[in-house]
Amino acid sequence: MRNYVAIIGDIIRSRNILSRNKVQKNIRRILTYINRKLHSNIVVPFTIIRGDEFQGLVNNLSSGYEIILELEKLLYPIKISYGVGFGTISTTLEKTTAEMDGECFHRSRQAIEDRKQNEQSIVFQTGNPRLDTAINTILSLQSSIKASWKNIHYRRIMRYEKVGSIEKVADIERVSFQAVSKTMIQAKYKKFKASQDTIKYLLKNVGTGRENINNKVEK
Repeated sequence: MRNYVAIIGDIIRSRNILSRNKVQKNIRRILTYINRKLHSNIVVPFTIIRGDEFQGLVNNLSSGYEIILELEKLLYPIKISYGVGFGTISTTLEKTTAEMDGECFHRSRQAIEDRKQNEQSIVFQTGNPRLDTAINTILSLQSSIKASWKNIHYRRIMRYEKVGSIEKVADIERVSFQAVSKTMIQAKYKKFKASQDTIKYLLKNVGTGRENINNKVEK
């Protein structure tokens, strides 16, 4: 049977948000955009399944992670936790995931529950314990790095990733090169980006069976 990737997004501390209707409309708008932009990797579109949760089904782990990174940028400053489950489905493909069930959905739900215990923003449950440990350990370290970020760090990092150079970010914000560079260093951006690249590699190669996580871990 074919494997899929179910992704649940859960608004963190949603009850503390004053303008919940406005936030929900914004999330719905962004999900519509993501469904159109990344439709080739999305099997069942992302939709809101509860007042504070949304869910979708994608074709592979690597695409799932890329979609989450895109959602994080578009939804900022709304804080979302993500549960990612890899596995089979026990129903036919439907128009929404609310009408579906299966292994990948159970694992994504378990991942969300695990997230509540460790406070990291993304948790993977793939059915491969060693792969899960490797990826979730890196994600936990990422959360530790991001815990010290302020709005200026998020803003400048997102602009840097969009325009591709510190000089351009400095021009946009009308500040010095040194000011932007200092922000990137404070945010430990190089280490953070390297950790993202490592996760992408693991999901693309180990997650698809191209390499053996057991051999890589034991070396």
